Amino acid sequence: MKKIVFPSLVLVLILGLAAPVMAQTEITFNGTVLSIDTVGGTFELQVSESETYTVVPPAGFDLTLLSVGGTARVIGFLTDTTITASQILLPTEYVGTVLSIDLVAGTFTFQTKTGTIFTVTPPERFDLTSLGVGDVIILTGLQGTDTIIATSIQTLFNGDGEGNKGGNYCENLDQVHQVAQRLAERSGLYYEQIMSWFCVDGLGFGEIANAIKANKKLEGSSSVTEILAMKEELGGWGKVKQELGLIGKNKNTQPDDEPTIQNDNGNHGNGKDKDKNKNK
Repeated sequence: MKKIVFPSLVLVLILGLAAPVMAQTEITFNGTVLSIDTVGGTFELQVSESETYTVVPPAGFDLTLLSVGGTARVIGFLTDTTITASQILLPTEYVGTVLSIDLVAGTFTFQTKTGTIFTVTPPERFDLTSLGVGDVIILTGLQGTDTIIATSIQTLFNGDGEGNKGGNYCENLDQVHQVAQRLAERSGLYYEQIMSWFCVDGLGFGEIANAIKANKKLEGSSSVTEILAMKEELGGWGKVKQELGLIGKNKNTQPDDEPTIQNDNGNHGNGKDKDKNKNK
C-alpha cells in the first residue's frame, strides 16, 4: 500500500528547514538592573538608553544579590533580546588578608573577615610584588562566584609588620580597641582602616575623630582620607577648617563626640591632638 504524504505536512517540513536559526553572540555588558523577576528567575539589564535585555542567570545564582538600580557586569550569549549568562559580576568591597600570590598566573588569593576565599585578578598594571602574604587590604572590584576582578587595592598593614609602630592592639587586630571600634561605627569605615591610621600613619584618635566630624559636616564631599591628608599638608585643624569652609567652633575646640581614649600602652588620655594649640 502506498504511503500518502499530505501536502500540508510537506509544507511544514519545508518551512521548518528554511527557518533561520537565531544567531548567538558572545557578549560582555555593563549595565543597570531595572527589575528582578524572582518567579521567572530573570532580571532586566539596561545597557544604554535604547538597549534593555532580559538576563537568564547561570544555575545557582542568587537573585537576592541584585538590587534594582544597582550595577552588574554580565558575560554570556545574546540571542535577540535575551542574554544567557555564564557569569554575573557585581560591585563589591571587602577588608581581609592576602593568603597567597601567584606571580605566574598574575593573581592572588584573598580571605575576607568572614572567612570567604576568592581568587583575585588585580587591576591592569598593578604590581603584584608590592603585595605580601599576610597583608591586610581593602579590596574593591567585581565579584563572581569565587573570583574578584579588582578595581582598587589599598594596603592597610604589611604582613611582615614593617611600618607598624607596635603595641598590643596594633600587633593583634583581633583584639578590638574600643575607641577605634566606636570611631569605625560612627563613620562607617572599617575598623582596620582606623587602626591603620593609628598604627601605621601614627595619627592620634583625636585627629581621626576630627577628620570624621569634618567629613560629616561636609556630607561626604571630602573623604576622611582626603581631610587627614589636608591636615598633614596644612599642619593645623584651623587651616583645614578654613580650607574646607567650615565655620562655627573655636579653632582649638575638639569634636563634641570625641571619646575618651585609652592609648595602646594602657594609659588614658582625652585624645586631643598634640598640635591642638598650633591651629591658626
